[in-house]
Amino acid sequence: MHNFFNLPAITSQTRPLYLKGLGLFALFAVTILPTLEYLYRVYFQMDLETHALPVFLASMYFLAQANKDLKLKEDLNSPSAFFAVVGALVLYQISLMASINMLSAGLSFVLLASLYHFFFGFSGLKKVAFPIFLLLFSLPITSILDIWIGFEIRLLGAKLAFLALYSVDIAKEVHGVHILLSENILRIDAACSGLKSLSVLMIMNLIIGRLFFMDHWGKRLVLVGAGIAISGLANSIRIVIVGVIAHYWGLKAAEGVLHDWSGVIIYSFSLLAVGVVYGILEKK
Repeated sequence: MHNFFNLPAITSQTRPLYLKGLGLFALFAVTILPTLEYLYRVYFQMDLETHALPVFLASMYFLAQANKDLKLKEDLNSPSAFFAVVGALVLYQISLMASINMLSAGLSFVLLASLYHFFFGFSGLKKVAFPIFLLLFSLPITSILDIWIGFEIRLLGAKLAFLALYSVDIAKEVHGVHILLSENILRIDAACSGLKSLSVLMIMNLIIGRLFFMDHWGKRLVLVGAGIAISGLANSIRIVIVGVIAHYWGLKAAEGVLHDWSGVIIYSFSLLAVGVVYGILEKK
């Protein structure tokens, strides 16, 4: 009968392999417990990371699909694979002691990868590489990007929006993330950086590429790159729309319902643009 991992029957020869395997996976289950509370907060309580739980579930789906093609190694006495598990475990424990929650969560996924390498060899690790890599995107990447490049993204968005607004005599000057309009000053806050839509589009394109262009790395890279470009352009267009609203109806209108709906509309057009790129790639 076909089983989930293509595991051999339990015999006197394979029993030591199963015991060793159960011991290591039990160790993984115990060590990951301290990160579960952090992952729960990421998946259910962080407003910027509403994509995290769907990404985690998608990763589990791809992992389940990959597991069906795995075959347990006959010899589990590989020193390099064993020390890879030990090394990942040591780094994970160090991150726990240093209370670096995000690093601990990421290293728990690395530990999972090292266990797959130990039990199923390098060929097995290759088969689960994508779902485990995708798991990393279930971490708070939007918050990370905001720390690393958030201000630079806002500067770029402000400059692009200013050029458009200046061409129709609505904006006069731009200073950093502040656009000087005829009667108001439009400030590009962190919430308007577009990083959340960037994260979602990038992850969505990674998944689409995996599902429909599995053997075409070039198309997958084009799809992800297009998602990043579309997200940046869409966010600049949204800032322009907010600037037009602020110019004709005032800042209160720009910060209210019209502001929220402009985000929904622009994001919908971003999804449509991604669909167009997918259609073009599919025909080639």
